[in-house]
Amino acid sequence: MREFAAKIFKGDKVIWGCYAILWIISLVEYYSASAGISLRVSPNFTSQVMGQVGYLMLGLMLMLAIIHIIPRTMFRLIAWLGMPIVLILFVLLFSSHGVTQNEATRQVRLFGFSIQVSEIAKVVLVAYISEILPKGDKKMAFKKIMSLTVFFFFLILPENLSTAIMLYGLSMIIMFVGGIEVKKILYAILIPLLVGLPLFFSSPYWPSELKYSPKSKEYAQMFPEAGFVTKTLARFTHRVPTWYNRVFDDEVNENGEPIDKFSVSYVRENGQESYSQIAIARGYIPQG
Repeated sequence: MREFAAKIFKGDKVIWGCYAILWIISLVEYYSASAGISLRVSPNFTSQVMGQVGYLMLGLMLMLAIIHIIPRTMFRLIAWLGMPIVLILFVLLFSSHGVTQNEATRQVRLFGFSIQVSEIAKVVLVAYISEILPKGDKKMAFKKIMSLTVFFFFLILPENLSTAIMLYGLSMIIMFVGGIEVKKILYAILIPLLVGLPLFFSSPYWPSELKYSPKSKEYAQMFPEAGFVTKTLARFTHRVPTWYNRVFDDEVNENGEPIDKFSVSYVRENGQESYSQIAIARGYIPQG
């Protein structure tokens, strides 16, 4: 049995172990993440979870097929062929093909499927770093890796701060393991912090035009005199007040009054956050 498993699950056992742990965690987290969908579409949680299991099994079969069919030398093509694909997906994301949920545009809808562009960018970036690092010239490798990392970071940052930070951190970890000077890595971490933190803490004092998404229907009515430059800046800054409020939990309405997070209207408009808090408070898995 062990020999059979070794033939099927080729490669590092630790990586497969991490995959199994994440596989199980995703099922547990699915109850919280899909609570709003389940309550709107069907009260049967079991059918929702079985659908998630189906997607996970499909992903496992694809992984096994890739491992057994595609030679290892072909993986380096991901770094080069994946680059134009990611750029095209980002163009689609910022156009009418982008899907906006919870005031953020993170997915592209193509052929009936929702594609998380940042996840594909993450795979391409890791493949690119793995291709560049072993080639000897660490100084040039650092410049190339940082150029692409910063480029992807700013493309993802306006709509998905956590993924952008994880992508940047992953790049730093791989460079550390790959032998890049620690001093350069520390500079790459400290400089964004010194620039970003003052901007973050000053966000409550920004003009209102920078706190709303220019893609929303209300923006043109609220700020009819906003020019091209203001709208462009707002595309990058409109999520910052949301991040600030999540850290300090001091959200207020248009009248400057604290928002009642227990009101029916707030729960309906912020279902994911509200249902996750309910799941934490009640502490059990619903039966369906």
